[in-house]
Amino acid sequence: MEGDTDDPKIIERRERVKRSLLTSLFLSLGTPMLLAGDEAGRTQKGNNNAYCQDNRISWIDWSLAKTPHGESLIAFVARLAALRREYAVVRSDHFLHGQEKPRPDIPDIEWFDMDGNELTQRSWENPETRTLILRRASKRENGQIDVVALLVNASPNSRHFRLPPPSLAWRLVIDAARPDAKPHHLVGDELTVPGHTAMVVVSEMDSMAP
Repeated sequence: MEGDTDDPKIIERRERVKRSLLTSLFLSLGTPMLLAGDEAGRTQKGNNNAYCQDNRISWIDWSLAKTPHGESLIAFVARLAALRREYAVVRSDHFLHGQEKPRPDIPDIEWFDMDGNELTQRSWENPETRTLILRRASKRENGQIDVVALLVNASPNSRHFRLPPPSLAWRLVIDAARPDAKPHHLVGDELTVPGHTAMVVVSEMDSMAP
């Protein structure tokens, strides 16, 4: 089983997937349902209904939090939590329909393919479509507009993404493939997303910005 492997490539991919799932969880509307110990890499070996298991499947091994892997994952989860606190649109208390526009050319929510084109119904229904961009925007009380985009590449191979228009000054703040990478500004609207990886980019602007 992959979970018992010593292969560094498989282990790295598994951890990247784990961080990507956590990223999508914290970027979702509603309350993140994070089970105690998950932030340190706890596993139930695929058992999602372990309430009646009085054994290692359901016990929490807090020693995981003291391992290098556990400490790294906890730090990554802390960054996700901080991101969620900073940007109100990520934790919106109402469903977004794409009808409100914090800026005339940016609705509160939109979905795009990896080329920056709006997702069509056909794309939604295509089981082979394994990439997408979710972009959300909201206006703060001081007039600043926050734009947060989640990029997801669920395919096994790297994909070249183009962020949708309008062209904005983007910062890469979360990279599930490089959990320790510092936030940095992007040059242009394009970036490569490794396989099985989620990324988050943000942009802040004045409401009157062109």
